[in-house]
Amino acid sequence: MSPDENASGGLMGDGTASGAGRGTALVDARRELLAGRGVLVVGERGAGRSHFVDSLLDSLDPPTRRLVWTGEVEQLDGDRVTRLENGLRDASLLPVLTASTGSRHDPGIDRLLQAGLMTRVDLEPMTPSALLRAVENFLGGRLDSEAAPAFVPARPGGDLVVLQGAVRAARARRVLQEVDGLWSLTAPLQPDEEVRQLLLSRLDLPEGPTLPAAETVLDLVALAPGISLDRLERLVGVLVADVGLALTGLSPSGFSLSGLLELLERRGTLEVVEAGGAVRLRVHDPVIELQLTQTISILRRRRFADALVDVLGDAGAELAGGELLALALHGRARGRQVATTTLLQAARVALQAYRPDLARQLAADARAGGGGFEADLISATADAQLGLAGQALELIEAVDESQLDPAQQELRARLRDRLRERVDDPHARWAAPRPPADAVSSLAAPRWDSITRFTRYPAVRDPDASRVLDPTVLIEGEALTTTASVLAMRGDLTAAGRALEQAEAILAPIGADLFVVQWTEIFVRAYDEPLETSIDAAVRLRNGGGVVVSGLQQGRSSYLLGALRLMGGRAGEAVSDLRTALLEYQRHGLESVAVHARPVLAAALALGGLPDEAEEILAPALTADSDPYLNGQLQEARGWLSAVAGDRPGAVASFTAAAASHRADGFDLEALVCLVHAARAGGARAVLPDVDALAGGVEGRCAAVFVRYARALARFEALIEPDASEAGDASDASDAGGEPGEGAAGAAADRACAEELDTIAEEAAALGFHNLAAEAASRAVWLHATSGSERAAAASARRAATHLDVTGQGGRLFLLGGDRPPLSRREREIAALAASGASNRKIAERLVLSVRTIETHLLRVYRKLGIRTRAELPDALGVSELPGVSVLSSDLGS
Repeated sequence: MSPDENASGGLMGDGTASGAGRGTALVDARRELLAGRGVLVVGERGAGRSHFVDSLLDSLDPPTRRLVWTGEVEQLDGDRVTRLENGLRDASLLPVLTASTGSRHDPGIDRLLQAGLMTRVDLEPMTPSALLRAVENFLGGRLDSEAAPAFVPARPGGDLVVLQGAVRAARARRVLQEVDGLWSLTAPLQPDEEVRQLLLSRLDLPEGPTLPAAETVLDLVALAPGISLDRLERLVGVLVADVGLALTGLSPSGFSLSGLLELLERRGTLEVVEAGGAVRLRVHDPVIELQLTQTISILRRRRFADALVDVLGDAGAELAGGELLALALHGRARGRQVATTTLLQAARVALQAYRPDLARQLAADARAGGGGFEADLISATADAQLGLAGQALELIEAVDESQLDPAQQELRARLRDRLRERVDDPHARWAAPRPPADAVSSLAAPRWDSITRFTRYPAVRDPDASRVLDPTVLIEGEALTTTASVLAMRGDLTAAGRALEQAEAILAPIGADLFVVQWTEIFVRAYDEPLETSIDAAVRLRNGGGVVVSGLQQGRSSYLLGALRLMGGRAGEAVSDLRTALLEYQRHGLESVAVHARPVLAAALALGGLPDEAEEILAPALTADSDPYLNGQLQEARGWLSAVAGDRPGAVASFTAAAASHRADGFDLEALVCLVHAARAGGARAVLPDVDALAGGVEGRCAAVFVRYARALARFEALIEPDASEAGDASDASDAGGEPGEGAAGAAADRACAEELDTIAEEAAALGFHNLAAEAASRAVWLHATSGSERAAAASARRAATHLDVTGQGGRLFLLGGDRPPLSRREREIAALAASGASNRKIAERLVLSVRTIETHLLRVYRKLGIRTRAELPDALGVSELPGVSVLSSDLGS
């Protein structure tokens, strides 16, 4: 077993922690194999490629699995590649190959990719949340939030072999122990030489006398990620002068720091980037970066940290954002005096990087050192970012205005006004995170890392620390993103876009992190562009595009990603994302945000076949304080639970109630979505007036398709279940009439509605709503069949099956059978009486209809149930459909 396989089996053995975003890659790879094409799986070393391949094989049917040949690209020569090509061309084998990112391989592999015989699948880096789930899977229980930073890095990706080794070592030393299902650190972590040697073995380091120097350089860069090349050179000089050569390995004899750095960059061990006119360095693998700082010996770490504080402290105003944080945190951890101006600069960097928790801690230290009004400003702004606008307002109002100069007085007044607006805005109250009281109290004082006895560098984006940060501008810009979200939910996408442009114009010039702008932009555009485009953007946002994403950002982006996937009917994938979101919100003490994630996760669980768990997830939200949007969310979740339980009338009622709640709050687009859900559940004719009333006031391509689909569903309902007056004593009701329409006119109506549904299916699929596409196509199947268009029915059935392959179980709920229409309400009533033994005359007398009408209805029933005689009715009705729907026919798409 290879090291990668070992890590996969231990950390991700149950298949639940393969990394957010990899579910899509798994679906894509499976589709390629089923189409007769090979797959090349590419990922970083230790990224879980073997586990991905195992999961892929498990997803295949036995005949396909028997054709699969697995191997590593690096081990293939030209002859083997030729044999693989021949096997692909004659359909005798399906190669599934793995390769490390950037590795070399035989040119024949490129030939196979270019010819379309193989498809490359790139594994995205595992997010911190996915890595955390992997650790918890290995442990068999939850990892305490205080212990998680000792093992899980703050940026995506990392070597799972090293991660598992670190967790295993902590368990073996009994420093990491389980109590009531929660794993916690019971004592400070000590450097572990076995983990140290493991991580060094995973790096492509130079052999011989250069190895100690390489190890020293990596330790220094890991302790101060983003350090500039100039300051690293000074740092090396200080260490050589202070502690000598033996302790550093930096021998002047033939040693070239620049040559060593070039070698480490070329081998992918170090990342070297140019930013702000300086060359900056970072260890490429985030797990190894973290474990370098964990496994460095205590005396060596103290010595290196002191040297870092000396070198960075001498640089003064030249420091970039990341260096400021390193100076502030290492200085504080070593008990060194850190200038108040440095603490304030570092706090501003944390604010700009969307790390309000860290900014709050640094501002508290600065206030203790006489930071004055600026420290108060940063603390208040951090409180506002954490959703504590009321507390921030109290802090600013408590500032003694007489001690401020005119410029400071003006700044205080503007910030006070912005905070008052936020406190008074009900939408801002529900949209912003609000920690509970116990979480708020825990933020009152700085919390340095007492567990591991040194401060881990908090990875953040590296904004320009030289820019002056105006807290009022930061709050105003973020408030505009909330406005944009509200406008989008109202259906005014144009105005939402303008608000986002204003927010970016405000935040970008001050160097603020634009995560919240990017998040809201994806949310807004999701209603006017294909879901896949939005999903791809959300994945990039969550993964940070190679830069750091905080835990709170992980939660928000995972929530967005899960909601988008759920919209397209991909409930199974959505569950994983939404679990991550809920977990991150809870870990940050943000229960008021978590309460909004619960109904969405409950819906995904219900659609994914886990209704009992959905009820458990939803329960805490039912007793939470209501606010705009939450009531509608709860009603919508209840609608999905009713639907999966077979209670379609209950589902229609809940979806309609959700729409009414959203509409009362002004969220017309959200109301329209819920009305379409009600239409899908069988209430199309009932909700159509409300759909039409909203149709003209909401923007976006998605809304247009939703409205068109609701109208088509209402026509479909009218065809398969006409009003009682339409089924009365019509003398021209022919026994040979078609179904569900009657005669030539009925067949024409069936064809017209079927063609409309086919068109809607294509439009919905183009936007990524494969669930709606499958539903529309399945209804078109029936109508084509009843109008005598067997070829069109078969084409619609194939389309429905194709869309179902994308959505999986989540797309089947409102799917109708593929070969016959369901019984109408009147037909079920008459069929039940006939099955009980009542004659046609008795049934006619009871229902106040003519005998001819009863005979016509029974003929339709016989055709729909596939029977010929009255005696077959009891058995046929014993497996009949639920009211208004039928189960999915097993031969759909055959």
